[in-house]
Amino acid sequence: MNMKTLKKLRPGAVAALCVFLIANIITGSAFGSGVFDLMRIDPTPRGSALGGHPVALSWYGGLDAIFNNPAGLASNSTQKTSIAYGDHPIDLSSGMAAYGRPLLQGYGSVAISHFNYGSFDEYASLDAARNGTFTANEIMLIAGYGKTIVKGLSAGAAGKFVSGKIESYKSSAVAFDAGLYFETGISDIDLAATVSNIGTQISAYNEVSEDIPMTIRAGGSKKLEHLPLRLSAASHLEQNEDVYLTASGEFTVSPILKLRVGYTSFGIDYRVEGASDSFAGISGGLGINWQRMNFDYAFQSMGAIGQVHRLGFAMAI
Repeated sequence: MNMKTLKKLRPGAVAALCVFLIANIITGSAFGSGVFDLMRIDPTPRGSALGGHPVALSWYGGLDAIFNNPAGLASNSTQKTSIAYGDHPIDLSSGMAAYGRPLLQGYGSVAISHFNYGSFDEYASLDAARNGTFTANEIMLIAGYGKTIVKGLSAGAAGKFVSGKIESYKSSAVAFDAGLYFETGISDIDLAATVSNIGTQISAYNEVSEDIPMTIRAGGSKKLEHLPLRLSAASHLEQNEDVYLTASGEFTVSPILKLRVGYTSFGIDYRVEGASDSFAGISGGLGINWQRMNFDYAFQSMGAIGQVHRLGFAMAI
């Protein structure tokens, strides 16, 4: 939300929004421009453990692909459902739920994700007594489809509707994603690219329009020849922002257990010149596959700000 928006809000909302903007920073997304930080966040435990939005690993991620690269949905062949919950610093929370099934010689999926910024005290001015509370949240609905075009090459797309509320102010937007996934067949290397959040606001907070976070991502992954480890790296360019990089590895300990580690250079923005700065941007987690069920856990370090923990469950049905 820009300063023009703030100037048009009544004094009580201005004071409360100061707190809201601090909360935005703690989500790790406020350093971007525009609105709808929910569209920047990877709500999946697996993706979060791998540094966030692992576009070149979406072929192996089940329904996670609808959030990271819709072309990866084509790797699925059975009905599936998944849910996840994220616990953020200072009582912020997020979550998602998804369902998918084979559709029209490809694979379709629908999903919902949300971010809850909690409850805030409202003041008529910075030095006045509290005169109430308000909430802030965002919710996103997604419908996606992926299909194998030719052997080794898949494409996908997803449409989004996003709605946000801050106190009594509301905003909404529509957008779409598109992605490609290419299994090169050379040295077990995969390549992928996506463009996300192409769209516009339908309604704006207090009638002040802002950009939504359109992002271009490209990356590759490779499975090592003599080790059950797939490495991945990607670049992420958000409109009007600098490029940041992610790198990750997923180690298959056994058919049941996978270990994951990741890093994002976006972690530099979490640093506050404290002892915990060296961990900012580091993530990790594990996945447990048992029969038709998957259990996932991830953590992301924001340095001195704290950590995000995510739990997820998925099942073939």
